[in-house]
Amino acid sequence: GPGGRILDLQEKGPDKGPGWVNAGIYLIRRSLIYEVPPDGLVSLERAMAPLWVNRKRCYGFLCKAPFLDIGTPESYAQAETFFPSVVPRIPARRKLSA
Repeated sequence: GPGGRILDLQEKGPDKGPGWVNAGIYLIRRSLIYEVPPDGLVSLERAMAPLWVNRKRCYGFLCKAPFLDIGTPESYAQAETFFPSVVPRIPARRKLSA
């Protein structure tokens, strides 16, 4: 939405087509962290983020870049070839002489 506001957040199901991936780094206000139940396990993506999105307090940054979900052993094995293919080569630093 306007200004990068997230209008809806849903986990991708088997019947859904292509879409945006929720990945990266979260910056969360301390007041929102205090809303996370302190006892037990909770999923930020499934339990908390939808509440925050509904209250219009979530923003995102869209980035069109290759993505690899490493959630299975098979896809994790693909990482060995995936990352070198998408990360630009960084020239080695020259050693400084003493």
